[in-house]
Amino acid sequence: MILINILLVLLIFLILSDLYIKYSPKSKLNLIPINYKIKKKDGLNELIIDLKITNKSKTKETMVSNINFELDFFKSKGNEYCQNFNYQEDIYIYENNKIKNLKNYWPTTIIKSNSELFVRIIYKFSNNNFRKKIKYLWLKIYWENYGHFGISNNKDCFLINLDGQKQRPNKVIKVSMNPNQ
Repeated sequence: MILINILLVLLIFLILSDLYIKYSPKSKLNLIPINYKIKKKDGLNELIIDLKITNKSKTKETMVSNINFELDFFKSKGNEYCQNFNYQEDIYIYENNKIKNLKNYWPTTIIKSNSELFVRIIYKFSNNNFRKKIKYLWLKIYWENYGHFGISNNKDCFLINLDGQKQRPNKVIKVSMNPNQ
């Protein structure tokens, strides 16, 4: 009898925890890739990536407390992983018609309800034959936001085809790591 009561209490606890997870508040922030382009400037290859963070909440502000960017490089033959590429990363925020260089430090940023924050990342590569060696870049974005829902840790990944600029308009394709999306 005691064993049945314990199992019943455990079952009720599991059902209530599932309901809480399903109906608890969620972050309404979305990270959306806009565009990318590659150009040469001052003898360096520059990759410019434009992103947009949108807050779809109608009443709540949300804070982006941390964001980190990481690049992986792949060759065209067999999609072999490459290493040892030296590059410099510059991050810019566009808000209220002002451009702000973050100098590799992300300040805590509040995104108002129903608004957007534009982010530009510029990677500068000193390797002259960079375009010949690399075909794909895998951009990983680790970001943390905080609001009425608590803290949310997110990871978004984008595949950038460096040869794709010759074929069609520049478009960054989002690849979901979650099979439910």
